[in-house]
Amino acid sequence: MKNVVVAVASNRPIPAATQQALAALRAAGALHHNVEGSSDVAFARNVMLSLLVHTMRAHPTRDVALLVDDDMVFNLAQARELCAHAVAKQCPASAIYPTAVGEIAANSRLCPVRGKWLTGLGFFAIPRAALFALADASPAFDWRPGINLWEFTTSSLHELCHLDEAPEPYWLGEDYWLCIRLGGVDLLPISVGHLKLVPLECDEYTLQRVAAGESLEMHGGERVPFRVTTGQGSGLAVQQPERRTNGQGDIK
Repeated sequence: MKNVVVAVASNRPIPAATQQALAALRAAGALHHNVEGSSDVAFARNVMLSLLVHTMRAHPTRDVALLVDDDMVFNLAQARELCAHAVAKQCPASAIYPTAVGEIAANSRLCPVRGKWLTGLGFFAIPRAALFALADASPAFDWRPGINLWEFTTSSLHELCHLDEAPEPYWLGEDYWLCIRLGGVDLLPISVGHLKLVPLECDEYTLQRVAAGESLEMHGGERVPFRVTTGQGSGLAVQQPERRTNGQGDIK
């Protein structure tokens, strides 16, 4: 990984599993940047990509950038495989992972290049030459004194024409628009994890107890074993504790 620069954009604490994976990359020789503090995803992406350009210019032997979201779970072998493909083929490459709604974070139909994909940027490798070429083709702007950035990508409405289809307007996020500007992406059969929070809601039984003014405490200060369900459409199951009674319908 001594030819790799890793960049993570985040405005929240990074989960332990992701931190451990990033630590393994650093231990293997990768340089690592964190971009923190911006809730504007597109701006954070542009800062991250610009810092990658500056870092790789200062380190000529670093020939591939690895973008990692702050909720990805992966191992060193997967990072090596993805980066090696990007360098060997001289094209951007992405691992495959699901979104919070169970869809794959990739789309081939909207990609204007046959055989290529538009993907999320959760685990995404860009070879040096492609990144530098895109910087040269992007508007530059000042961020801080002495530091210039480039507008690599943005979230906006675009007219897309897939292969032989008529143009249609699509709202594209900063990830898909970056992929289009890079000429499409190779989606590899490298499966990485995607950590997502799932909302837990109290069930009707617990709500009825609260509405009736009944205590949720048992003798000795113990909590009544209430049940939870996942948010609608999450597709995930949560184990529900059984209601315990003393045979007379009262909570034990």
